Amino acid sequence: MYITGALAVATFLLFWSTKRLATDADRSSKKALAASTKATATLVNIERAYLTGGGDVENRGGRKHFRIDVANYGKTAAYLTNYEIHFAAKLADVQGGAGKVYKPCMETSSVFDDRIAPDNKTKVIGYIEMEPEDAEIIYGCFWYTDWRKDQQYFRFILRVEQFTGRTRPDVGPVDDSYREWT
Repeated sequence: MYITGALAVATFLLFWSTKRLATDADRSSKKALAASTKATATLVNIERAYLTGGGDVENRGGRKHFRIDVANYGKTAAYLTNYEIHFAAKLADVQGGAGKVYKPCMETSSVFDDRIAPDNKTKVIGYIEMEPEDAEIIYGCFWYTDWRKDQQYFRFILRVEQFTGRTRPDVGPVDDSYREWT
């Protein structure tokens, strides 16, 4: 009888220890899965394409044109699909107040189907005549996909130096929508 009781107690302790071990293992595996998922997401973001764009103003045939440049500072190719460029005569045209949020429209943008290598080198993809010719502000958006076929975009806003044609990103206070990127 004592042996049966001792065996029952030992079996209960074995069951209780096994259950605790299984609970700890389940909790640990969930933590490991969460850490692995986070590490994978970080790696994907590190390895993806990071496309930027902009350019300067050049005289072509007696008219001012914006030279459209792109570069990929990521680690994988970017597949540029579309871009749009806009000109504003004055900074005030894009500053403050209701309705001064930049909402790019891919449906009316220029289609551009090309792979941009991850080589950190600027590539000229085209020219667009400035309208108005003496615009102080140039802004726009580039849409691209990465190796996972995820849609990304890069928005920019530039100030034009009227005498040199160089552009600068030091545009005064404007809505953050002019500088968004994913």
